[in-house]
Amino acid sequence: MYLASDVPAGSPMEWWLGAALPAGFHLMRVNPAGCITAAVLQACVADLVQRGVADDRTTQPGTARYFCTQPYRLAVAAADEELVLTLSSGASPASGCPP
Repeated sequence: MYLASDVPAGSPMEWWLGAALPAGFHLMRVNPAGCITAAVLQACVADLVQRGVADDRTTQPGTARYFCTQPYRLAVAAADEELVLTLSSGASPASGCPP
């Protein structure tokens, strides 16, 4: 991923990327999020609300609950980590989660 400018600490972008990163190129991992508990969802929503993301208690695009329920999370790859790109059209990992 290329970032044209630094990612500020405490920003929604820091949450999405998993770190406040400096401008430049970064190798990222895409980790399946799996199913989350109600408590984890509430903590995630509270974190995003503190970062300025709206919570209207729906999962409409752009809301805190929308971001918290996405099927993956990003994280900076370790310098010595072997990365594998897998292309797939399969179902999302969270598709089997209970409502």
